Amino acid sequence: MGAGQTIGYATDYGVIILLGSIFIILSNALYGIFRGEGDTTRPMYAMIASVILNMILDPILIYTLNLGVKGAAIATLISAVFVILILLYWFYVKRDTYLKPNLANFSFKKEISIDIVKVGIPASIQLLNNAFFAAVFSALLTFVGSTDSVAVYSTGWRIVTIGTTPLLAIGTALISVIAANYGARNYKNIQVAHRYAMKVSIVIAFIVAILTNVFAGDIASVFASSGSSVRIASELTSFLAWIVIYYPTMAVGVASTYVFQGIGKGITAMFQTIMRETGFTIFFAFLLGVVLGYGVWGAWMGIVLGEVVSNNITMVWADLQIKKLMNIND
Repeated sequence: MGAGQTIGYATDYGVIILLGSIFIILSNALYGIFRGEGDTTRPMYAMIASVILNMILDPILIYTLNLGVKGAAIATLISAVFVILILLYWFYVKRDTYLKPNLANFSFKKEISIDIVKVGIPASIQLLNNAFFAAVFSALLTFVGSTDSVAVYSTGWRIVTIGTTPLLAIGTALISVIAANYGARNYKNIQVAHRYAMKVSIVIAFIVAILTNVFAGDIASVFASSGSSVRIASELTSFLAWIVIYYPTMAVGVASTYVFQGIGKGITAMFQTIMRETGFTIFFAFLLGVVLGYGVWGAWMGIVLGEVVSNNITMVWADLQIKKLMNIND
């Protein structure tokens, strides 16, 4: 599978990204300030500008300057710096934000730092868990299928990510709304926002699921239309047709998980992610794919069942948590 060569590419890319990670971290922190103020539009514009710049720089650095993978990493960092400059312009030149970060006004507060860490560390563990899940699930697919099945999963999951981006966007916006009302002790508004976000997300999820299912073959042909990738087109079509079953439950699961992040319960949100991926999904995938002998299809359905079960548990959990908060005001 060319593992040695792949490791070399990964090292070249990873070292550069690691050295410039401060720019990626800073840009995300500045995004967070805007979102905390309820401004999600300008971060979107900055992200779009960053993506366009990255797309322009990639071929120049990779091919024209012959930097290869290193060029891709450098393009990513240049795009991150560009975003920072845009955001700093809005903060310090245009001066139309509520908060203006200034080191002269900074004073260390242990309590605030602890609150940030309480949310930040669980979020980091969630990302590590995502990588762990991908590794374990890929190994499971290799066992019940082949390396082609891993390629289908890798490619298919990118398509799933694109399709479910609106659900994640609604969830991200919900965090700011939940946090503001939690701080103001308007717990009834938290319930209203949570339920409204779920309703909108469910409608979008059904639309995306239906479109993906109907046009699964066409979508697969776009991502598997040349070279050796052609042979996975049929399996990729099947993956896309089945995986969308869980989209409507993801709509309620994402909104519910972000409720806990909004009220500062990052550890709970982390546990829910681990429960969904490393817990239920791996369990059902192993049960259906290995124990019951359904092979690769069983692994796909393991994802569906794991998501359906865990997302519904998370929805009920969030609803109970919100009602508990509302009882405090009574």
